[in-house]
Amino acid sequence: MTLNRIVAIAAATWVAVFLSAKQLHAQSACTTTKEAMGKIREGGQKIVFRGLSDRGHLVTIYLAPSGKFTALVHMTNGRSCLADHGEVGEVMGGEDG
Repeated sequence: MTLNRIVAIAAATWVAVFLSAKQLHAQSACTTTKEAMGKIREGGQKIVFRGLSDRGHLVTIYLAPSGKFTALVHMTNGRSCLADHGEVGEVMGGEDG
């Protein structure tokens, strides 16, 4: 497992555990999944993690070579919400933790 994947897993876990879909919609930018994915592609980010949250939402983490990252939560109604994003981070651990 690469370091980027470990960071992505940690971020996705945090998003899935601490933010509900209602909170995401109220606190962050939500749009159609098609539009959200277009913005991700424009930013040169690639998916490094995806997982199904306990609430039934698809959580994805994207990372660009520059270090810019984005966390999205995808709803079953075809909309996606920006959970968080940033440009500064640290890749943690390795295969052995």
